[in-house]
Amino acid sequence: METYIGIVTFAATQILADTGLLECYSCRNASNINVCNQAVTCAANQACFMEVMTQANAQKSYTMSCRDNNDCSKLSSSIHPVGRSPDGLVRRQSSFDHHYCRECCSSSLYNIGICNHTQPSVCEDDPSIDCARISSIFNVCEDIHKAKMVCPKFCNLCNIVDGNWNTWLSWTVCDVTCGNGTRSRDRACTNPAPQNGGQDCIGSSVTSETCSMAVCPIHGSWSEWSSWGSCSVTCDIGLQRRDRGCDTPYPALGGDHCFGDSRDDRICYESAFANGGWSPWEQWSSCSVTCGDGLRTKNRACNNPAPSFIGRYCDGQPQVTDLCYNKPCLERQNVAFSVYLQQSVYKMSSNQTIKFEVVVINDGNAYNHSTGIFTVPVSGVYMLTASLESLNSHRQWFNIVADGQILSTIVYFPANDQHATGTNVVIVRLNKMQRIWVAVDPLDTGESLQGVVRTSTFSGLFLYD
Repeated sequence: METYIGIVTFAATQILADTGLLECYSCRNASNINVCNQAVTCAANQACFMEVMTQANAQKSYTMSCRDNNDCSKLSSSIHPVGRSPDGLVRRQSSFDHHYCRECCSSSLYNIGICNHTQPSVCEDDPSIDCARISSIFNVCEDIHKAKMVCPKFCNLCNIVDGNWNTWLSWTVCDVTCGNGTRSRDRACTNPAPQNGGQDCIGSSVTSETCSMAVCPIHGSWSEWSSWGSCSVTCDIGLQRRDRGCDTPYPALGGDHCFGDSRDDRICYESAFANGGWSPWEQWSSCSVTCGDGLRTKNRACNNPAPSFIGRYCDGQPQVTDLCYNKPCLERQNVAFSVYLQQSVYKMSSNQTIKFEVVVINDGNAYNHSTGIFTVPVSGVYMLTASLESLNSHRQWFNIVADGQILSTIVYFPANDQHATGTNVVIVRLNKMQRIWVAVDPLDTGESLQGVVRTSTFSGLFLYD
């Protein structure tokens, strides 16, 4: 508990010579002045002494004894004789305030009565003090705070008011929201406030204490990075890695995890490196043509070994090209025919071949107008077209046939008693010597047998081999 100490001193600068020895009360740190009833005889050149200390809880302790006259003169920077004892002039040195008082006197067994300067209810001078005389000798009124205790009326100090603390205000809010913090409270020197040169309040206007709130969350914090690991390669360019943990401390009680990465990588370089080397050549590719002159290639790879990051790539080309020759190409044969009926055909039978007698074109001489059959002169892809016009309004059903196999079917239905034409086109790969013709569908036994008119046509064209 704090001790608020102030010192007000009254002392005499001159201690009158006294041939006798003083008898003084003696005790040390007594809590009750009444227990200080033991007397001691002082040595020559000693005075009676009293010290009163008031604690912050208003408890007082008392110390009384003998003290050298020279020590009494050190109790204050100003030393004044302050009164007269019952048996003569009192030599008193004093230092006192509201909390601490030290005084000396030169009268036997008088030290139990000093340091007792209560504030009088009426402004009167201490009757044991000759205020006029000591003022004329020592100018006691010059020290206001000492004079107001013994000669307030003489020194015209009755209107002086010393300050006194008011009650403490409420505690402030704790300065933290979690964990241990501090709160404070204030008091004002207003009960009363100092007036007319009175002393200010002694002590602090602010006091503080520790306050405890809820336990704070523990936020995670990164540990130091570990040492870099070894390079991932023994030569050339690789990676090194290091790690750290969110464990100094670990997050707890709802605290945040560490922000950032727990792993760090960097490029590492080992001095050795490898230049690239070619693999063996692959086999030649097929010739780019099936006949005549063409090209073929072969490849190799720079992977025996592959060049390292800073190694040199293989010298040379990864591919070579060479001429190749297949069998001589046959001279392209132009094959095309276009024929139509010379006259209408009547009363046909199922599966009957239609003979188109009139030949418009017959390049390659592959169409026989007497049989109505086209014989494939060279293998390849052909476009075949058949267009048949009905003789009357009956349904027509005809096929383009290759060696007895139907390639395409022509079905059409004339309307409103008018002639109608049905056309079909087929593109097909044919082999040499296959025979192609147009015939009545073998399943048709009725309407198609009525016949077709002479505007019906049949044509073919060789596209490519």
